[in-house]
Amino acid sequence: MTPPVAGAGDAELGWLDPAAPPAPEQVHRVLAAVVGDGGAVGWVTVPDLAESARWLAERGAEVAAGRSRVALVSAGGRLAGVGRWSWYASPTVAVNADVRQVMVHPGERGRGLARLLVGALVDDARAYGVETLTLDVRGHNHAAMALYEA
Repeated sequence: MTPPVAGAGDAELGWLDPAAPPAPEQVHRVLAAVVGDGGAVGWVTVPDLAESARWLAERGAEVAAGRSRVALVSAGGRLAGVGRWSWYASPTVAVNADVRQVMVHPGERGRGLARLLVGALVDDARAYGVETLTLDVRGHNHAAMALYEA
């Protein structure tokens, strides 16, 4: 993890290391809370711990294969948010990537953690040579739209 980030209190930003991932229980805490709060991050119902562990393992495999990068933000010594960017699969658009699954635990919102995650994802994608970075957001998610537009 990096040192605390200005404006985000005790938040620390790091990147998923497939050889030393966070505990599945920490990831599950974030996923379950975000989905339970209505977050559109890939599940219709709240995932159980086993599903969260599978999701984490899949992200680790993508990172190990060089297809994705996963940002992790911690606050108060525990995982508070996750976000990722992934390269497009088609060789004709291989210089492009997509931001996916930016999520912050509802109890940690309002502290600038989502802004920290998105900024880190954009900067990291640029450093990896991504020319065009895209994302999808639901039309009624005005808070996310404001974040992404900023």
